[in-house]
Amino acid sequence: MMTLRSLAVSLLLLFVGASSLAAQSRPKVSVIGASLSRGMSLSEESSKRGADWLFAKLPEERKSSIGLGSLFAQLGSAFVLDRSDLYLFTDPLKRGEIQIEGACGDGASLILALDFLFWFGYWPEDEKLPKGESGSPLLQAYGKSDIELERCLRSLEKQEHGFALIDRLLSKTTAPIVIADYPDMFGANPLMLSPHRIPLRRTLDELNRRLERFAAERPRLLVFPLADYVARSKRGQVALPEGDGRSVLPDDAIQGDNLHPTRLGTALVMHEVLALLHERLDGEAKRALPEMPAFSALVAKAGAEPHYRALLAAPKPASAPAPSSASK
Repeated sequence: MMTLRSLAVSLLLLFVGASSLAAQSRPKVSVIGASLSRGMSLSEESSKRGADWLFAKLPEERKSSIGLGSLFAQLGSAFVLDRSDLYLFTDPLKRGEIQIEGACGDGASLILALDFLFWFGYWPEDEKLPKGESGSPLLQAYGKSDIELERCLRSLEKQEHGFALIDRLLSKTTAPIVIADYPDMFGANPLMLSPHRIPLRRTLDELNRRLERFAAERPRLLVFPLADYVARSKRGQVALPEGDGRSVLPDDAIQGDNLHPTRLGTALVMHEVLALLHERLDGEAKRALPEMPAFSALVAKAGAEPHYRALLAAPKPASAPAPSSASK
């Protein structure tokens, strides 16, 4: 005769088995990348470093974040394997290879790699440029020593390593891979991103030209225009998808380090990413996507509802007057 305990165990096993089958029936999505994908909260990171005082006066919404991987998982349309790494910047090649090898075996229907290439172009903290007079092999063909030129060439060399990893992923998988171009993060708090780690403007332009050519030759690569999003976000030109259509101020979209998105900012990025994917994907990859969610639902999943409600309750800023003909 079955006891109550054995009945409870049987029901538990049945529930676990049904949950496992449900998870297996969902498409898989792999997530690789750095802090945008993983999430980076100023409150947590400053506390780890014993430097809570740095951002103590900021409102909580400017110190909190959620990763794109975590947010996508909450949408429930796919089983998400989040291999992103907040500390990818410490050793992009080694840590990047670990992510790529993992994603190669995931059997995913879609791979989100929006910020995977970021540190294959930007500079890790401990990587120092040689002095201009060092006679670097990269400059031998130019017959001169130019520290700015060397910095540009070294960034492009790093990008080639990133491209090689993406090619490895393409060769061992059949899923579409979503990457992003290189945003200009000039103006970030120097304690979080030192100015010498940011590529020069002409280098960023060349990195993005090469990325565009790289993606154009590989049909399974989709490029999300992150550079355009970041530029609009810094200028306060990203409009709320719902409500009265007001634009989101930079302080609402970007944390206090002027580098990482807030929870609301991550919801805005995800909304634009999903719109692009719904337009571009089909087949099994599209089945991995949720139905295009209401923005308010994304906000709730991102944990940004109080911030969103406060934003909508605030008076809408007056539009800037159009320039008069006399001022043109």
